[in-house]
Amino acid sequence: MKKYLVSLCAAVVLLLATSPAKAGVIINGGFESGLTGWTSNPTSGFTFPTIGAFGRMAVEGNAFAYLSNGAGNNDYTTLSQTFTANAGDVLKFNAFYHSTENDFDNYFDDAYVRIINIANPLLIHNIYYADSTFVVSGGSTPWTAHSSVPLSAGDYTIQAGVRDTIDNSGLSHLALDNFALSNDGPAPVPASAVPEPATMTMLGIGVAGMFGFGLRRRRANTEATPA
Repeated sequence: MKKYLVSLCAAVVLLLATSPAKAGVIINGGFESGLTGWTSNPTSGFTFPTIGAFGRMAVEGNAFAYLSNGAGNNDYTTLSQTFTANAGDVLKFNAFYHSTENDFDNYFDDAYVRIINIANPLLIHNIYYADSTFVVSGGSTPWTAHSSVPLSAGDYTIQAGVRDTIDNSGLSHLALDNFALSNDGPAPVPASAVPEPATMTMLGIGVAGMFGFGLRRRRANTEATPA
């Protein structure tokens, strides 16, 4: 009987080990509800265009965040949100950068998105960066998808910002959309060690059958034993 229980436990452990992990949650990652779930600094400098505004469609839903510089020379206009990550979570989002600066050498604007580890604020993961040299005056980069490295379990802050470094007049903008956490589960093991779904089903049926057979065999032996 013991060996059947061991087999059953091993099968359960294998099933759990290969199950996808559940990802954490980003609140209002598509900005459909404006600044809900996000902290802004300053409170102005943010718009949430509906679909088609600025010649761009929202990546997800009908709106996206459009940050404008204007907090002051060398001061970032920022958005941030604190979230809890499960081990293996990856932060994904879309962004584009737009600038109206004409002289990139003297009027140098920039934008960023990064993750800060709350337990150790010195651990900063920079995910996105753009500046005025990325575009011609009045132009913008395309929507691009970005993602972080897999995170350890813990609390983090997403921080995004855009600034003007000299004149604070030629506007630059950072557009953001579709923030979400995904988790593909633990690191993959060698293919030979991971049964196919059909194999997993057969394994479960087989283990259950072995367990039942063991019970019947033990009952039969007990009944056959002389009193």
